Amino acid sequence: MTGRTPSWVWPGAWPDCWNPRVVDSAHAATAAAAAPGPGKVHTLETKVDHKWLKVGLMLCVAAISFESYAVLTAMPAAAADLGNLELYAWTFTAFVIAMTFSIVASGQFTDRYGPVQPMMAGFAIFAVGLVIAGLAPTMWVLLLARFTQGLGAGTMNVAVMVLIARAFDAKERAVLMTWFSMAILPGASQIL
Repeated sequence: MTGRTPSWVWPGAWPDCWNPRVVDSAHAATAAAAAPGPGKVHTLETKVDHKWLKVGLMLCVAAISFESYAVLTAMPAAAADLGNLELYAWTFTAFVIAMTFSIVASGQFTDRYGPVQPMMAGFAIFAVGLVIAGLAPTMWVLLLARFTQGLGAGTMNVAVMVLIARAFDAKERAVLMTWFSMAILPGASQIL
């Protein structure tokens, strides 16, 4: 990727300070020429249909929330069925530890390369974790699956927040954060 703008950055879509990969003067000149005047927000309106972006971001947040809700509900029966009831609490701990680690790691990756690749990677990792959890023959495999899900969930959370910040103006961001907070509530209410 040296010497060219990554695929998620459209020339002129971001100010140079947000685009650490603009390395030659041709890209810098294009970005400066296409930049809006003072007081205007840089958005992706010309490149992304915001309605579908909102739907996709909401699905990512809802998937994480509903997965937590389902696991909290089904875990007692699953732990009894798989044995090793003493590992019951570790299924939640593994998820939180992995999520904490992946938030930091994917934050660095998102700053360097943009939010699209981490979003896709996080969703794929999360889906793999769901499949492993569904097929888990033992509690140890279930713990590994929950750790994998945590890695994907943390990565998606960071990418969702970065996409909201970069693709929407302040008014839309406020509305979206309200909707995303409501999407998180079913999973969070089970913890309380």
